[in-house]
Amino acid sequence: MTVQVITDSSARLEPDALARWSIRQVPLHVLIDGNDLCDGIDPIPNDIHERHHVSTSGASPGELVAAYRKALADSGGDGVVAVHLSAALSSTFSTAVATAREFGSAVRVVNSRSAAMGVGYVAQAAARAAAGGAHLDAVEAA
Repeated sequence: MTVQVITDSSARLEPDALARWSIRQVPLHVLIDGNDLCDGIDPIPNDIHERHHVSTSGASPGELVAAYRKALADSGGDGVVAVHLSAALSSTFSTAVATAREFGSAVRVVNSRSAAMGVGYVAQAAARAAAGGAHLDAVEAA
């Protein structure tokens, strides 16, 4: 099989790029007036920047476990590389690291040290390596 690549919705990758590179995406959360919206899935209001009760939240451990488990199964045991939003900006990275421990060395978590499309570029580099048949260590290094 092939090493699977996962990122979070901060990567801002378009659906065609996700499909082209077989990148899986875990949504982050936007909390608006008590409503939990999944970034990239639920419609986010255009006036979000004008609202007073808006915050964000990283992916939950349960969401990450489910994504990693499915990707690992689909990899046929070749492994998973998870590229996430900078650890300096979000709790998503630390949650991902803690969650990945359940899978041992089969799931590698990469701190993109970036945000927005910077995360997307890192995820795409990993996915290109995976598509080229690279093994887990090489996909992580990419």
